[in-house]
Amino acid sequence: LRVAVMDELSDMPEKRDYGSWLHEILYRYHAHLRDNDTPLPARAPLLARLHALGCETMLEDNREEDCYFDYPDGSLARADQSLCIRTMSPSGIKLLILKGPGADRCEATRIEDADKACSIFTALGYRPWLRLTKLRSIYFLGPYHITLDSLAGLGEFAEIAIMTDHEADLPRLRGELLA
Repeated sequence: LRVAVMDELSDMPEKRDYGSWLHEILYRYHAHLRDNDTPLPARAPLLARLHALGCETMLEDNREEDCYFDYPDGSLARADQSLCIRTMSPSGIKLLILKGPGADRCEATRIEDADKACSIFTALGYRPWLRLTKLRSIYFLGPYHITLDSLAGLGEFAEIAIMTDHEADLPRLRGELLA
């Protein structure tokens, strides 16, 4: 993985530094989860390292309930797409989320009434097929969006998303993250 550990954070980190740091943090976190029976203690050192790098906290331990929809024949899943209504508390945010096709496509918009949106999707022929509840924390570090999820019975998960309005920047930013 060629992960390099830095003793100090310079005054002016380069963009590729963010990728190296995040890669190192998440590698250690997932290695700990893989090698230990009790994964929760690994979360604290991961958060300490993220905060030491100067991450911004968007939210911590927000409860999210996701309801995924598809047609009865599973045609959205076969097309590598997912349609989800998410309700969040205590933030009160409600979102309609479309992902795919492909890992890089995700669109979300706020909605006022999640129950009404569910009713509309059902009237259009969609059916709820999966409901998930998780505790989610979201952090920002440079162009990276770090999400930590805890799903009862499933475990702890971490995800890094690259935040850019310029699709042409994705290969470079992905390369910096994985370097």
